[in-house]
Amino acid sequence: MRKKNQLCQKSQKSLPNWHLNSEPHKVSFKKDVTILGAGLAGCTTASALANIGYNVTIIDRHERPAQGGSGNRQAVIYPRLSRHITPLPQINFKAIVNASSFYESFWRSGLGEQCGVMILPTSTHNAQTQRTIFQTFGQNKSFLKLINKQDIKKVSGLALSSPNALYFPSLGWLPPVAVCERLLEHPNISLKKAVVQRIKYRPKLNTWSLFDLSENQLAETPILVLANAFECLNFTQTQFLPVKKVRGQVTDIPSTIASIKLRTVICGRGYFTPSISGAHSCGASYSTSEDQALCTSDHKTNLEKLSSNDPLLRELTKRFSSAKLDGRADFRCTTPDYLPIAGAVPNLKVMREAFAGLREDAKSQIATYGTYLPNLYIHCGLGSRGLSYAPLCAQILAAEIARQPSPLEQDLLLAMHPARFIIRALKKKQL
Repeated sequence: MRKKNQLCQKSQKSLPNWHLNSEPHKVSFKKDVTILGAGLAGCTTASALANIGYNVTIIDRHERPAQGGSGNRQAVIYPRLSRHITPLPQINFKAIVNASSFYESFWRSGLGEQCGVMILPTSTHNAQTQRTIFQTFGQNKSFLKLINKQDIKKVSGLALSSPNALYFPSLGWLPPVAVCERLLEHPNISLKKAVVQRIKYRPKLNTWSLFDLSENQLAETPILVLANAFECLNFTQTQFLPVKKVRGQVTDIPSTIASIKLRTVICGRGYFTPSISGAHSCGASYSTSEDQALCTSDHKTNLEKLSSNDPLLRELTKRFSSAKLDGRADFRCTTPDYLPIAGAVPNLKVMREAFAGLREDAKSQIATYGTYLPNLYIHCGLGSRGLSYAPLCAQILAAEIARQPSPLEQDLLLAMHPARFIIRALKKKQL
């Protein structure tokens, strides 16, 4: 125990200071916040802040929430674990544990279904990897189980051929639009339709001004949160972020007498949900196309990925023609390290100069604090796992804005911090 404590203390001491704000006197203690974006990121952040007494205005280009990348018919809390102990699986595991609790009331009220999520191994090697993952993350056996072929049939309702699978009984699927609408029912939250083209900080007032395409001022706010996915690149303050706009298409597969027996979400290569309103959701594709129209080739890709998971799933899907299937396509916001972005927005110019020494020595321990734009925060980069990451990231931001203890350990917070990209770029001499 003593050795473990020493290791923990050493780990804490070795953490850098770039995430700390060198100008905390500019922090706003006013209880008014404006959030750009009414998807899962924006709505969960609004809810987290409203629940601790903030008055929140959300501005979105649509009249209803979750009309962009968050708007699929069925979204899955999708685990992304690994046998390697790195920030990605650690954060993902904490996020899905948190999400299972966060969405409990939604499931109880009839939104979606807490039907469990099963991850099938995609190869013999992957089956062994799943055993290692279970040994690493399976301390709570009520949350994560390693089940055999017999239990796979009992849980899923289908006679799948996989020898084992990871099973998360506390997870499931939800309709994101309805989730966001429920979150916005809080009396401290209002939704306003507008398109924000530019933001500007006003030092004398310690506020942010928001302008539309015609340079008309839309709003002024003491605290601003950017939860508008890849549209954060429209603002000079956040153009340094290496986020990408990635198209994703979900395929709706009509239910059959055989497929309607499915009782849990199946994941592996892609995902396959239990039937609702006569159809399963299957997906999702990834492409850099800017075309939002449904694409037959993407339907074909989704079916091929699903059928590759198991012979029975191949049998269930072979009767369908890709050209005749329905679905939905939209755009995700992704990051190079597959981790979300949550935290204060750094001042790029000042940070680049303050940490310039990293260009010469990437291992240099620079004790300097970071410099951040006053009361400007960001929550984006959720990729295809918005339902999983959004609640935890929202709680992290709310805690930071309210100066409360964070729900996540400091080293994992740094792995999601917006300034991480500046530090990495300097170390690689790319900035």
